[in-house]
Amino acid sequence: MTDRRIDTTVINSVLKALSRENGIERERKSVMQVATLLLALWNQGIHDRAELETAAREKWAEAKDLGITSN
Repeated sequence: MTDRRIDTTVINSVLKALSRENGIERERKSVMQVATLLLALWNQGIHDRAELETAAREKWAEAKDLGITSN
């Protein structure tokens, strides 16, 4: 596995997009949950912005359906 540093520009961009999309910009706990999800996906090797956003959107929707998120 190649050592890839976290690209905070990509992470922040996706975090802002998903936070707006889900109406959670001002909900600190929910934003932290999305950030944690994004970092986990990044560590799994998803480094492309579009792929990261798609994967995070799918995982967030699953978590919401299961009642795991605070949103």
